[in-house]
Amino acid sequence: MKFLAPIALLSSVLLVACGPGVRDGETPISGEYYYVDTGGDGRYVLRRQAGSKGVFVISARVDKVLIDDQRILVARRPRITVPLNDGTATSRIEPVCEFWTIDLESHRITRLQDPEHWPDLKCWMNPEN
Repeated sequence: MKFLAPIALLSSVLLVACGPGVRDGETPISGEYYYVDTGGDGRYVLRRQAGSKGVFVISARVDKVLIDDQRILVARRPRITVPLNDGTATSRIEPVCEFWTIDLESHRITRLQDPEHWPDLKCWMNPEN
């Protein structure tokens, strides 16, 4: 029975050490671009070039991603950080939807001028956040 304690300890360490990693919430979109979900409102578009850790190119909160030929279309609700009087800060998701495009050839990011052409491209509006 004495041999069960080290096995239980080793099992516990392995379970903790092999838990969720940074890339567990990544879904490939196209080419170098990934949709990253870190939980809650942490939903982003990341660009990872070969050998790099990646850069968030569209920040929280990304609600919808579509591919249209050579573009990625993104609907997002911006996160606003508000400083508090005690020196800390809080953040909230704004109740507006922004639309962006990422050109897959030039990697240029621009505001989408005609989002009505893509009826599935919309933000999830939850009155609680």
